[in-house]
Amino acid sequence: MNMLKHWQELFNTDCKVVKVKNRYVYPIFKCGSSSFFKETKQVLKNEKIEKLKTITVLIREPKERFIAGVITYADLVKRSTKDVMKDIKADKLCNRHFAPQFIWLMQLHMHYKGEVEIRSFTEINKYTNTKTLGAGWKSTKVKVTPLKNYIAVDQKLIKKFMNKKVSLSKIQADLIDDVLS
Repeated sequence: MNMLKHWQELFNTDCKVVKVKNRYVYPIFKCGSSSFFKETKQVLKNEKIEKLKTITVLIREPKERFIAGVITYADLVKRSTKDVMKDIKADKLCNRHFAPQFIWLMQLHMHYKGEVEIRSFTEINKYTNTKTLGAGWKSTKVKVTPLKNYIAVDQKLIKKFMNKKVSLSKIQADLIDDVLS
């Protein structure tokens, strides 16, 4: 099965942006999303997003996020991480917890045509008061090896756009070939 078909799951869900500390942030799974939703008083969905001026997006180091996402997903569905990785490698499984962050930006682009400010996940404390963020996966004995087709596009996203304001159209145009190849 083609990985793009799996990403349809993400595209078919509500696109949500939260307002925290006078900024609009697009929460991505495994990038502090639980903290953002816990602390916000305002969630904008789908067509309500389109008029925003700038949206901040925190991007996490891709290998770290993939590992944390696979472990979280395995826990949620009560399967072994080894079995989950086997299905991911066989292209039988893709989930929001470990899908490339670039795919999340494609979902945002379906509802928003403006600029995003790409910031590092390490800045989460500037946006939320949460002190500890899901570091439990680091203490696990489970071995998860990040897959190149899940992390390469996000590595390029970071290299090219970190700490910049840029249109989602530019990000998509510059990086789409990396997910299609």
